[in-house]
Amino acid sequence: MSFEKDTGRDKYFAQLKRELQELVDPKTGLLAAEHSREVDCPLCGSQVHETVFIKQGYTFVRCLECGLVYVNPQVRPEVINEVYTTGSSNDLWMQMLMNQQETKWRTTYYQDILA
Repeated sequence: MSFEKDTGRDKYFAQLKRELQELVDPKTGLLAAEHSREVDCPLCGSQVHETVFIKQGYTFVRCLECGLVYVNPQVRPEVINEVYTTGSSNDLWMQMLMNQQETKWRTTYYQDILA
């Protein structure tokens, strides 16, 4: 087996990807209008931005005032809440975090960083 399968990471990330794709309009390939909202720059409040790239239906923009890169449009907060409360990826996340091999890896990883 592999670390990904042993810890459940493979199942978690596959399910998370499916849940995120459900928010994307299959016709446009972009975050669906009914799930999204335009936002101002979270850092400086500017409304002026340019598209940097699109990944898995989510548009990443750069603020032309301060340079911050962020996703715009963003998933509406009530949709996020719904996904977090009903999505099965949450249970998979908890299973992964509680996995002994994952815990051992995380402990070693952060101890190295802190050292």
